[in-house]
Amino acid sequence: MKMKGILKKSVTVALITVMTVAAVTGCGKGKKKNDDSILNEAVNGSKDYVYKVEDIDIGDKKINGYPTGIDVIGDKVYIATGNYDENNTQIITFNTDGSNVEFIDIPTNKGEYYSSFAFLPDGSFYACLSISSYDEEEGQPQTLEGGEASSEASVDEAAEESSKDASKDDAAAKDASKEDEKTDSKKAPADAASEASSKDKDDAAKDASKDDATGDASAEGSSEEGSEVHEEGMGFYEGGEEQIFLVKLDNKGNVLDKVDITSKGGDDGYFSIRSLLVLDDGKLLISSTKGIETYSDGGDFKSLVSVDNGNDPYMDSYALYKGANGQIYAQNYGDTGVNIRKFDPENGEFSDPIESFTKDYGYASNLFGGKGYDIYLATENAFCGYDASKNEIVKLMDYIDSDIETDYTIPAAYAISDKEFISVIPGFEDDYKLVRLTKIPADQVKDKKVITIGGVYIDYKFREKVVKFNQASDEYKIKLVDYSKFNSDENWNAGYQQFDMDIVSGNVPDIIALSSDQPIEKYRNKGVFMDLKPLFDKDEDLKGIEILPNILKAMTTGDKMYTVIPEFMVGTMITRARFAEGKNSLTYQDCEDIMKQNNVTYQTAYGLTDKKTALGMGIIFAGDKYMDTPNKKCSFESDGFIKLLEFANNFPNEMDYEKYDEYEGYYKTNKALFAFADFSRFGDYKRYKQGIFGDDIALVGLPNDEGVNEAAIYPTGMYAISAQTKYPEIAWDFVKSFFTDEYQNNIEYGFPITKSAFEEAKKKSLERPYKMVDGKKEYEDDIYYIDGKEVTLSPLTQEEADIVADYVLSIDKFYDYNTDVHNIITEEAEAYFSGQKSAEEVAKIIQSRINIYINENS
Repeated sequence: MKMKGILKKSVTVALITVMTVAAVTGCGKGKKKNDDSILNEAVNGSKDYVYKVEDIDIGDKKINGYPTGIDVIGDKVYIATGNYDENNTQIITFNTDGSNVEFIDIPTNKGEYYSSFAFLPDGSFYACLSISSYDEEEGQPQTLEGGEASSEASVDEAAEESSKDASKDDAAAKDASKEDEKTDSKKAPADAASEASSKDKDDAAKDASKDDATGDASAEGSSEEGSEVHEEGMGFYEGGEEQIFLVKLDNKGNVLDKVDITSKGGDDGYFSIRSLLVLDDGKLLISSTKGIETYSDGGDFKSLVSVDNGNDPYMDSYALYKGANGQIYAQNYGDTGVNIRKFDPENGEFSDPIESFTKDYGYASNLFGGKGYDIYLATENAFCGYDASKNEIVKLMDYIDSDIETDYTIPAAYAISDKEFISVIPGFEDDYKLVRLTKIPADQVKDKKVITIGGVYIDYKFREKVVKFNQASDEYKIKLVDYSKFNSDENWNAGYQQFDMDIVSGNVPDIIALSSDQPIEKYRNKGVFMDLKPLFDKDEDLKGIEILPNILKAMTTGDKMYTVIPEFMVGTMITRARFAEGKNSLTYQDCEDIMKQNNVTYQTAYGLTDKKTALGMGIIFAGDKYMDTPNKKCSFESDGFIKLLEFANNFPNEMDYEKYDEYEGYYKTNKALFAFADFSRFGDYKRYKQGIFGDDIALVGLPNDEGVNEAAIYPTGMYAISAQTKYPEIAWDFVKSFFTDEYQNNIEYGFPITKSAFEEAKKKSLERPYKMVDGKKEYEDDIYYIDGKEVTLSPLTQEEADIVADYVLSIDKFYDYNTDVHNIITEEAEAYFSGQKSAEEVAKIIQSRINIYINENS
């Protein structure tokens, strides 16, 4: 697969939007434990949600694509999947007892894909067919007469890539979700520095959840749905044209009828089917970007709800599901997140949002039908049933407890009963398994000692490790406890607050997943963490492993080791090499001079940066100059900090995140000159050099007058073991696996911490990206999209790889984002930014407040 630069950009936009963490109170010892803690719930309830996983025998066949959903009619199961690498759609049918499995392949031409399937009792089905075409030589869209795809039509690979993306809306939502989870719990320097307003945070989270809802609900959606550019309704690649058809096929996959519905997009051309359902009277219920309508064979469309006539601004994102007794449920994005409503197709009316869904299960979830409960819900962690009579959601099956090998929401399931499901499970290797899930009574579940891993937005890399550990151990079971479940639109910090409350109450997870903006030093000083150094030193499995010296230093406090950092990034600032003139760092005046030479102001010179971001950078990259916590000293009245305040005050008050792509394009024209950057791998160097600047670059760190390259190591995860754990050796066996070659050599978005894996990553940066096909390397282009243009990135040269490696290894300053301290500084700095006080006055107040804080919390 080609690397899409715009996806990287979207991740960065998500990173910039910060979930500001509330001040965390100190923790103590000897407190009474809270028996209602979710840690205790995880330990005590671990036997209640266990299901047996049995593969359904499909012979030598293979599920070769992403599952769009499961339907059961009578005693027949129907599953549709799509694989657009191979231009193939599969229909899988079998009896509910798992017998008589049959695969029906529906070939598609390049640029074609099917989505949103709805099955009829005789095995025939409706689907949405989208056809994209593009002239490779002329770069002009091609019209497909009659909607038939010509086998001779030349379809650009770009259109195919767009189709692949569209067909995997849910998978893309999964990836975005995971990145967001990483983002929320592990802020990168540039991102943590930006104290986004509550509206920014709200909007970003809603956008992500909207993608989840529409992607999950529509199963695959159209190419507009999956593309990264929506404005023209033409998909990701400019000039691409798409036709959309409603197709009916028989139970062998032969086309019975095809209706061109492209014109439903109207003047703007943007049209996408979200979902299809067959009603009890045989009519087809269609939800789309234009509303909800019914369809009868012969081309009879009847509008029930129209986007044009409705008052709901999110009417274009409804997806429909069939629950018990024919009740239709509608899922869409609204002002309070993802909402679930009942829908009556007789009168086209919706109920109010069902509160129990919105409250706890609005985000990152799929609905599915079956017997037993009124409707079912697949979350990122569990299957749940909705009881309409009680208006409550009941947890039924836990993925981890059941050792299910998936790292995100299960996209396709059907309830044979509330104790038995048929499901297609996406595995850790992006493979798919057809399984039957059957509840195991709690008294039949084998007793195991439970080890908890707790944190806020736990990295989902843990899932595979946890499942494999649990499968291999007869004595112990690891449970993930993610406190992000407490977060809401009203309080994004609730998870952090509850996490801290548990620690204060003595409910400490055995293994603690930390983010850099949590009060790690405070927890360390209060004795929450166990010293891992003795375990590390005596472990024979680690004798041959050499950790990078700067990372080893970051993990060590004096002669003790309290945390493990599995991978890391580096935060710095980049500019054109010719601007740096061979210097290792730039002064504030150097930057001013460069701006004057290029006639650029602070509005664009540093890209999309505001006052708080610029100030935050100084706190993160140079905070050690102003704070000496071990000796309980601080120096915020110094000239260096006052200059930092003055520097930050030059920037705009707020950032317009919608202009991120526009601002990134400024660097090639020297409208932007300096980029705060997060280097997470060697390839980021070529992205900035070849893609963003289009010129030689220099890594100069934050501006300062001390001649120091102000940059910082940023861990993309930190883990500690509780000093209270009953199972220190077992917890260590799990944590130390981060040091293994298996883990280190497979890091995708971070630098490895072991010397051997770091050198291997450096070596790979010299090659074109490739995938292994039949034991051979199949090379691909590395593509980055910027300013509406495609840039093919060349591999690093040896010299460039050496520059990155030397720079990364030279940085030994640890990124220490203390939320309490940051909040004090930004709160008081507002008086200076608004002109109420001088920089000196504000610096004096900050000095006083942080001095008190250090003495109270060290």
